[in-house]
Amino acid sequence: MRILAGKWKAKELTTHEGRGTTRPTTSRIRESMMSMCAHQCNLSFSACSVLDAFAGSGALGFELLSRGAAHLTAVEKNRTSFACLLANARNLHATSQEAQLICGDIFAPALYTRFAQPANLIVLDPPYAMSAAEISKLLAQFADCGVCAPSALIMYEHSRNEPLVCADNTPYSLELLSEKSHGQTYMSLYRYTSHAQQ
Repeated sequence: MRILAGKWKAKELTTHEGRGTTRPTTSRIRESMMSMCAHQCNLSFSACSVLDAFAGSGALGFELLSRGAAHLTAVEKNRTSFACLLANARNLHATSQEAQLICGDIFAPALYTRFAQPANLIVLDPPYAMSAAEISKLLAQFADCGVCAPSALIMYEHSRNEPLVCADNTPYSLELLSEKSHGQTYMSLYRYTSHAQQ
């Protein structure tokens, strides 16, 4: 796997894929995701503070950094995947000022105190087994803890039958901005608003 564009274009990434648990993001899907996000960011990621909540090897987060994002916070729970994440950061010469890498569970609110800044672009590429209901719970925690900047963008990669549904009692709202599909993989881009921020 290689970085597709930007300052690290064509740089190779080490990957770790757990059979039946992770969703490998192909180059075609990554390019579609970047295009969708860029359209909402006026074709520039320079003002983006990115949170890659299920970072894996870091392909999505590092792609955004390569294309000019201001900062990346990448969280990964699996220690083998986190080792790949660290190795890729070293190989790309990503500085600690631009990339904050955290080994931990994104569902643990205590982790959020370590985040350098609120994120205005959140990438959610969870494992196959994780349901949309669990992601909705995570977004509620983000709202309660101030993880996201006002009017943040949420890029969610999911299967066809797992779209996000915003219940009436959630402390946030979602506006679907765009959606694309490649086979059984769907990419949905949302505008996220925390009611706690209003």
